[in-house]
Amino acid sequence: ELDIKHALLLGAILFLAGSAGFYLIFLYQSMRVSRRTLADMELYTANVIESMPAGLITLDVGGRVVSCNGRVEAIIGKAFGELQGKILSREIECPPLDNRLPPLLEQPFTCSHNGMDVPVKISTSKLHDGKGRLSGQVVIIRDVREIAAIEEKLEQSRRLAALGRMAAGIAHEI
Repeated sequence: ELDIKHALLLGAILFLAGSAGFYLIFLYQSMRVSRRTLADMELYTANVIESMPAGLITLDVGGRVVSCNGRVEAIIGKAFGELQGKILSREIECPPLDNRLPPLLEQPFTCSHNGMDVPVKISTSKLHDGKGRLSGQVVIIRDVREIAAIEEKLEQSRRLAALGRMAAGIAHEI
């Protein structure tokens, strides 16, 4: 009878140890899947941010640059290494980017670098953490040089059309 109790006890211990082993294997697999999913999401997010046609800058609550995409350098002439940790409004001429102010929407301004004036439009949005507390800002800077060039051509076409109408009117009178 003692051997049967001893065998049952050992069987129960082995069953518990085996169950714990299977549970640990399940947890390990779940963790691997979660890590792989997180890595894929990080890669996807990085690719989306880098492929944006606009410059994207994130700021902390103090207005210091936390991150930016590659398009920022082409627009404002400064690389992330030059901007990181610095207050953005001190590095480039732009409207005040204060978390206490309302977000900007397509605010035009001119950014100067390398002797060139680059017309841009800036938009901001507040960032909040998981608990709803303010954690910074997202700044989107759009290069509007192409739009400005098209608007200039359109205005030139309008002027030429007006001149043509005036010439036609004069020719008609003559």
